[in-house]
Amino acid sequence: SRYKRLRDGSIDPDNQDKYGLKVKQWEGLLKRHLAENPDFRKKPEREKPTGSAEKLPNVEHAHIEDPKIFGYLLNPDHLVGKHKAIVISSVLGYNNSNGELLRKEICNRVQNEPITLRTKTEFGYKYEVPLTLTGLLGRKLPVITVWEIGQDQMDPRFVTLSFSVS
Repeated sequence: SRYKRLRDGSIDPDNQDKYGLKVKQWEGLLKRHLAENPDFRKKPEREKPTGSAEKLPNVEHAHIEDPKIFGYLLNPDHLVGKHKAIVISSVLGYNNSNGELLRKEICNRVQNEPITLRTKTEFGYKYEVPLTLTGLLGRKLPVITVWEIGQDQMDPRFVTLSFSVS
């Protein structure tokens, strides 16, 4: 869920606590809703952890579009992505002038890492792949990358990344 990602991706303990409470609140609402509506059931096949060695399907064709790198992840003026741009620049040394290197690092590292979550959506499948990026400054940054393979597509397309607490 959105709040789980915000909780897990936050480096601020106050935000971790705040979003942790939101997660509990939403889980309680869901549990109550399911109890009040016995015909509704959670579908465990929609969201399930995967085997520890399962790789992103067609990982050798994984790609990241320019707007995701330059318009979002490395854009300090982007409404949503600006905080990611600040962290990526200060920890890894990537910015709009060397964003190709970030694209290459993510695409190279995703080749060897297992997926940790597969979710069926109305558009296809979303996959989470945790990575540790090193960047140009030699500092490590654990992230969770999200990839999508559409119903009529074969190649994984990068959706976003969040910062991982590890």
